[in-house]
Amino acid sequence: MKIYFINGSPRKDMNTAQLLESAQSGAANEGAHTELIHLYDYCYKGCINCFNCKMIDNNTNGLCNYEDELHPILKKMKQADAIIIGAPIYFGYMNAQTRAFIERLIFPIHSYLVNEWTGERIKIIKKIIPTGLIFSMNNSEWKVRNRGQYSSMIMNGHILEQEFGYNEMIYAYDTYQFDDYSKYEANIFDESDKLKRHEEHFPKDLQNAYELGRHMVQKVKEFGGLV
Repeated sequence: MKIYFINGSPRKDMNTAQLLESAQSGAANEGAHTELIHLYDYCYKGCINCFNCKMIDNNTNGLCNYEDELHPILKKMKQADAIIIGAPIYFGYMNAQTRAFIERLIFPIHSYLVNEWTGERIKIIKKIIPTGLIFSMNNSEWKVRNRGQYSSMIMNGHILEQEFGYNEMIYAYDTYQFDDYSKYEANIFDESDKLKRHEEHFPKDLQNAYELGRHMVQKVKEFGGLV
């Protein structure tokens, strides 16, 4: 069983990365082979609307064939039994690097064909591949709820579930942004409050991520995957 963990954050040692590492540990402890990929190690674009994946008799087989540094990563996703993506939230939305990855991952498997008899869309991926989304954000849960920011996150989860058959999401709120708040022009925050929140809640977020990793392994087995 192979589970890929995709870090969409530019930082490899902060909140999103730590949450993914915890999820990775959960999956590994259940017997899965795991790999963590940092998207900011690669130079790539989002979907360029070449439509090669929609051409009649195309040979892409659900793989974006625009060859840049992301192409080998997308080829790996074809071998995945499960995929967990971690993304920071910038101004209420998933950051651009992660969104570009999802565009390139999803569009080639988003079929434009329907069964002429049933009217149902023909799926390119025939098996269920469990997916997970981990969102980390500076905003509090109260602000996220009251500013209507869940809609964009939920939509991304819906897209993954639609194409891969299953998705779970977890959220880490009010995260600790800086190693030393005194170095930055950021007096809107109280550093002691942020640190207190981080010490009290982030361990719970890490545990939630760990359980997500474990649950992905269980779902792969449930849907017919093998360790």
